[in-house]
Amino acid sequence: MKVDGTFFFEKTFGQVYTGAPVFTGETPAMARTKSLTSMSVDALVKLRDDIGIVLSKRADGLRRQLASLTGTDVGNGRKRGRPRKSSLKGRKVAAKYRSRKNPKLTWAGRGATPRWMREEMKAGKLKKEAFLIK
Repeated sequence: MKVDGTFFFEKTFGQVYTGAPVFTGETPAMARTKSLTSMSVDALVKLRDDIGIVLSKRADGLRRQLASLTGTDVGNGRKRGRPRKSSLKGRKVAAKYRSRKNPKLTWAGRGATPRWMREEMKAGKLKKEAFLIK
């Protein structure tokens, strides 16, 4: 196993990483000039646009590779597929407990103990089981 990570690259992409940029796709042929100062403004603008196109294609290719390796959509950092939701979230549940003083007050047993129940438990030294609906 190679320490510098080329083994992983070779195993994943089937080629040896040489340090050169890895890009699969057509690259537009760009003129290589010796000096940018001798170029006209129009030629410089065209060169900038060509470079922008090449860079965006390269970035898209790298995003696709990264997404296939990690299983996430790199653009927004979300996992692909349906997000999981709790099956009980937002469901109404039948009441399990009822107040002895005011029968309109009920509690399903989820979340914090309601004030009316705490007060009645302290006043009468009762336990939760005393409030169960039968």
